[in-house]
Amino acid sequence: MERYSAYKDSGIDWIGEIPAGWDVRRVKTFATASGGGTPSKDNPSFWDGEIPWVSSAEVKQKFIDDTSQHISEDAIANSSTNLYPAGTTVMVVRSGILKHTIPVSFITRDMAVNQDIKAFTFTDYSKRFFRYFVNGMNDRLLLVLTKSTTTVDNIDMDQFMICPFTYPSMQEQELIADYLDERTGAIDAAVEDVERSVELLNEYRQSVISEAVTKGLDPNASMKDSGIDWISQIPVEWKATRLKWLGLLQKGSGIKREDIIAEGKPCIRYGELYTTYGHEVKKVISKIPSELYEIQPKLCDGEILMALTGETKEDIGRATVNQTGNDIAFGGDTLAVKHLTCNGRFLSFAINSEYFNQQRTQGAKGDIIVHLSAQWIANCQIAVPSFTEQQAIADYLEKKLNGIDSLISQKQSLIVRLKEYRASLISECVTGKVRVPCVHETETED
Repeated sequence: MERYSAYKDSGIDWIGEIPAGWDVRRVKTFATASGGGTPSKDNPSFWDGEIPWVSSAEVKQKFIDDTSQHISEDAIANSSTNLYPAGTTVMVVRSGILKHTIPVSFITRDMAVNQDIKAFTFTDYSKRFFRYFVNGMNDRLLLVLTKSTTTVDNIDMDQFMICPFTYPSMQEQELIADYLDERTGAIDAAVEDVERSVELLNEYRQSVISEAVTKGLDPNASMKDSGIDWISQIPVEWKATRLKWLGLLQKGSGIKREDIIAEGKPCIRYGELYTTYGHEVKKVISKIPSELYEIQPKLCDGEILMALTGETKEDIGRATVNQTGNDIAFGGDTLAVKHLTCNGRFLSFAINSEYFNQQRTQGAKGDIIVHLSAQWIANCQIAVPSFTEQQAIADYLEKKLNGIDSLISQKQSLIVRLKEYRASLISECVTGKVRVPCVHETETED
């Protein structure tokens, strides 16, 4: 793409040079922001209406057409929330998502918002250009605009309103937005196609696991009723048992974030079970001091560790088998299955199968943070073949899944590259590092 013929210093390090005909202005000079609130849950009539009420979790896509909760006109009149007209720009200012993203959307009908969202109106500034500027400069804005608390991150609105944004002419803002609508639309479509293929591969992956751990590897095996919900039949030689009869269950004890050090003894915290590790642990990334390690419960090689707490029902109860050859300390909100009477790799696959997932999620409690009791997990049922067949199934699945996982990894890498290109394109356009093809530069006199 072409560049503008002349540039000048913007005076802002994280914006850099801008075209000579552009300006930089603080947000407060072209925008006003107002908020919302949550009507009292104690008044049922407030929540018996037709007005969409936007929470931070719903500011995901470019356009918000509807919401999961609706409020009444009485709620608007008698609570801290406000009604905003269709087309209003809304931005999340308080949420855990602000650790990595500042979500901005447009509402397509009159809506109210909660206290974690700000609604913007603009004078002589394109709302679409505003959204693209926030998208394109997301990481740099987060460095200066967020402040951490104990549970969530917040946008410092005083700082945001004095934050410098690039300011081309209104006509040029709209032309740049038109160009980015077209280009990002094509990129988003490509990302969606690849994400769908990843979703299908994950579904196939799960079906391969479920088939192997409930039917075995012999397609001609005689079958019997399993006696387990969510499984119709299992091979006649298999038995149905509860998890607690396959090993000794032991809960972990607390390891705090501040306990983690660069060099020390290996440990696993519950969050790592669904953000870092998959079916098995071959190398531990977190370390704790030796004196703390000595008093922690340990997961031996070949044993299973599960998370009892997570952000979603799918996170909790996920199983990881220790394949490091060493003992690993494990923290709170985890459950270890020790001294196994079965093959640990097979058991890990079985626990991560769809039929076991159906059992464990039945006992999940909580909305924001989901919990699962050790007692509930202990009584979940497992279909168990002979030890020899367990090992054969585990070997088969590891080989089969390696190929599937390799395909998934390649597609996920492509998604990352597409998203990085999208962000780079937006950043270069909104700061004038490139001139979009539809923009005709107005030359300035010296």
